[in-house]
Amino acid sequence: MKNKTATRDRLINAGISLIKVNSVQKLTLRQIAHEAGVTTGAFYKSFPNRQVYFRELANKVSSEWAAIIEPELAGIPLATERLLFLGDNLMRTIVAQPNLAHFVLETPVVSFSDDELAKWPLLNLTFRNVKAVLDEHSRIDKNSFFIQIWIFIIGYANLLQSKSISYDPELLKTTLEKLLED
Repeated sequence: MKNKTATRDRLINAGISLIKVNSVQKLTLRQIAHEAGVTTGAFYKSFPNRQVYFRELANKVSSEWAAIIEPELAGIPLATERLLFLGDNLMRTIVAQPNLAHFVLETPVVSFSDDELAKWPLLNLTFRNVKAVLDEHSRIDKNSFFIQIWIFIIGYANLLQSKSISYDPELLKTTLEKLLED
């Protein structure tokens, strides 16, 4: 069992390393196995298929990013400022690691149910902070507001990744203010 866990960890870490320099679309199982120092057979003993592997890989990155950001959020008293801080960190990560960020943000989430959110720490952290902002703005629907925020993040991330635009922290603030006006 310990060996299987070690192999899984090596495969996950290999995938993260490879995605940092290539898009996930160009990634093959042979490359992942080679980078991890295992066979493709060992890959399939560790993961039933690519989809499960990539979801676990995205979940690990999501967990790591949330673990870095969450303690810093605790020291920010206003919910709106926490959400802006979270957004700023996310956008800076997108600029610094565009392939990995694109992969994590584009990994499908089945739903925004509590059970599903619990599986995705970064998404959960974002949802909780959006909810905290909305607790101060009770007239706005929580789910639709969250979807608007998430769509903005995905769209802005795609523009940043393609280098069509440069990151502008003021745009986050202005966008949040506009969404809270409606």
